[in-house]
Amino acid sequence: MDNNFNDGIISSANDCNISRENSTIRENIVRRNRTKHVSFADVDIHEHYYIIGDSPSCSEGPPCTLSWTYLKLMSMTVNEFEKIRPPIHSRDDFKMCRAERIGLLLQSGY
Repeated sequence: MDNNFNDGIISSANDCNISRENSTIRENIVRRNRTKHVSFADVDIHEHYYIIGDSPSCSEGPPCTLSWTYLKLMSMTVNEFEKIRPPIHSRDDFKMCRAERIGLLLQSGY
């Protein structure tokens, strides 16, 4: 009789493990089927000051970088911004020659 009782306990324990595994599988399927999304409400447009930078890739003249200090110019919805935003720039559009960097730094008070 003790053997049957022990067999029943082992069987019940195995049933619990199988039940937990099935539950975990179901939870994983539900998680995978959930739609993930990101949304944005507003866009804040800031204007940053130029300061002397420390870029080692600047081979001639002073390197420039943006300051953490900024002026908040405006706030608008993403849809409004998309209607007025300028075209996307290439990496080369952001490269400045020595004279441009010196001019920007002089305008910034250096």
